[in-house]
Amino acid sequence: MGKLHLKRTPEEEAERQRRKKRRKEHRKSESRNYPEPSSTQPNVSSTSRKWASDDEDHDTDVYGPPPPPSANAPTLKGNADTGYHSSKPDYDAIRAELEEQRFRERLFGAYDDDERLDSLKARLNDYAHVPDRWQSEPARKHRRLGPDDEDEFLQTDPQHLDDEEYAEWIRLGMYRKTHRDEYEEQQREKARKKERKAKEKAAKEEAKRLEKAMEEDRKRRREEKENMRWGAAKEVYESRWTELLRRDAMAPEPIASSGKDVDEEGWIGTNLRFEDIPWPVLAAYPKIKKRRREAEASGSVGALSLDDFTSDAISRFVLTSTPTTGPSPASDTEQDKKERREKLRDAMLRFHPDKFEGRVMSRVREGDKERSIDGRLLRPTSS
Repeated sequence: MGKLHLKRTPEEEAERQRRKKRRKEHRKSESRNYPEPSSTQPNVSSTSRKWASDDEDHDTDVYGPPPPPSANAPTLKGNADTGYHSSKPDYDAIRAELEEQRFRERLFGAYDDDERLDSLKARLNDYAHVPDRWQSEPARKHRRLGPDDEDEFLQTDPQHLDDEEYAEWIRLGMYRKTHRDEYEEQQREKARKKERKAKEKAAKEEAKRLEKAMEEDRKRRREEKENMRWGAAKEVYESRWTELLRRDAMAPEPIASSGKDVDEEGWIGTNLRFEDIPWPVLAAYPKIKKRRREAEASGSVGALSLDDFTSDAISRFVLTSTPTTGPSPASDTEQDKKERREKLRDAMLRFHPDKFEGRVMSRVREGDKERSIDGRLLRPTSS
C-alpha cells in the first residue's frame, strides 16, 4: 500500500516555503563560516546534510505541517520569525485558563445540586415499591380500595400503570376469577344496597314533594280565608256606613234610645259601643256574630283597642281590595290612582270632625265617647 499524501492548504504551503527558505539561508551562513572541502575528499557532510533535508521534506510531504497551537493553550513569548521562543510564560493566558476551569467546576457542582433535588422524592420513598398486601395495616389503610374503586381500577388501561399498580391490577383480576362465587355475591349485595338507597332517596323526595304541596295548600287556604274575611269586613264596613248615612238623612236629630241595642238586621241603633262603629281597620271586623255572643256572655268589651289603629293598617284597609296586595303607587295605572284618590276622599269625608260628630257621636255610649274621639283622629295616608 502506498503512502498517503495530504493536500496542503495555501497557509500550510506558505509556511512550508518559509521554513525551506530559512533552512537554506542557515546552510549558506554555515558554509561561509567553514572552508570548502577539497575535491579529492568525498563530500560526506554535504551528502548527509542533503539526505537529512530530503528526509525532512519527505516527512513534511507525508504527514503535513504541524497543527496550529490551541487558543486556550499557554504560549511563550518569543520571536516568531526566527522560530525560537523565550522562557517567559504568558500569564494572561494562564489566568484565563484557570478561570475557565473554575467556572466549569462550579457548573458541574450546580448540576450535582439539581440532581440531588430531583432525586429527593426517590430517596424519601425508598419503600414505595413494597406491595400493599405486604405493608402493615396502618400503612395501607388509607390506600385500600373499596368495591366501587376496584371496579373503576380494573377498567383502567394497564399501559398507563406503573409496576406496582400493574401487579395490583393482575392480582385483583385473578382473585375475582378464582373467587367467582364470592365476587358474584358481592355484586348482588352491591345491587341490593344501590336499590335500597334509590328507594330511600325516592321516598325522601316524595315526602318533600308532599310536604311542599301541603304547605302550598295550607298557604292557599289561609289566603282564601283571609280574602274572605277581608271581603266580609269591607262589606260590613260599607253596609254600616250606608246605614248610618241613611238614618242620618231620615232623622237628622239625635234619636232617643228605644231600649234596644240591636235591631232586626243586627245593627246597633242608638246605643253604640266603641267596637260597633265602622272603623277602617281589619281588626274591627272579626267573626261578628261569634264575637257578639262571647261579649254578651262575658259582659266585657270587645278586643278592639286604639293600638290597632295604625297608619299602615288604615291605609291598607281603605286603599286595597285584598290583604295580599298593598298600595304600590309606583306600578299603578292612571285608573288605579284615580280609584285610590276617590277611596281616600270618601274615608276622609266620613271621618270629618263635624260630620262624624253629628252622625256617630250622638249614638255612642257615654263610656266609649272618649275612645271614639281618639280613634277618629287617626287618618289614612295616601302613600
